Amino acid sequence: MTIDYYVFSDKGEREYNEDYTLVRESTDGFCFAVNDGLGGCGRGEVASELVASVISDSFDRGIKDDFIESSFVCAQNTLEKKQDENNTTDSMKTTSVLLILTNGYAQWGHIGDSRLYLFKGTHIKVRTLDHSVPQMLVSMKEIKEKDIRFHRDRNKLLKAIGNRDPNLTPTISKSYRASKGMSFLMCTDGFWELIYEKEMAQALKRTKTAREWVDAMSAIVLERGKGKDMDNASAIGVRIL
Repeated sequence: MTIDYYVFSDKGEREYNEDYTLVRESTDGFCFAVNDGLGGCGRGEVASELVASVISDSFDRGIKDDFIESSFVCAQNTLEKKQDENNTTDSMKTTSVLLILTNGYAQWGHIGDSRLYLFKGTHIKVRTLDHSVPQMLVSMKEIKEKDIRFHRDRNKLLKAIGNRDPNLTPTISKSYRASKGMSFLMCTDGFWELIYEKEMAQALKRTKTAREWVDAMSAIVLERGKGKDMDNASAIGVRIL
């Protein structure tokens, strides 16, 4: 089994790129993370990079059964301390989606609206559900899934690392047996808002490598976001060959 991956990140039409991507590999397996910093003026950049650093340090200590949850808990505690030091408790936050591939299994977790898509072949089998107001409205059957991208409250999050919420918990998937033909797309909202799931699948179908797949998708994102105050956009494509 071969793991093929590629990383994309672009600041769009913003002054700062507050996204941060992480790829780590060891004898334990692979760790991928995509973070979308919140707060503006570069403070989100501090948060997203700091959380990636915490996840990376956790990975260096080895992947345990509770790796995803403990990494997020540690990231929350570390970010709160940083907020206190800088008097920025109302900013300096980040979303995060984290994927591990180890011992022939895949598992992921997320906080916020950075997403993970699992493809089997060229079909989407799983999509993480955003911790956002529009996603909540979908669950309440007040709007449809397709309405999330353009909803007026699409940037209102219910969860983010750095929120002073004592009950802040990630959503963590079950373990999936990793197999040939599986692909993962991890991305920030600045990426998935500008490309439809059908286009993700079409790009996957006509490409052979993770780089080709991500390049095909990012071309759509960059073209569609041109002249529209495009947000930072980041993605990691992972293919199991």
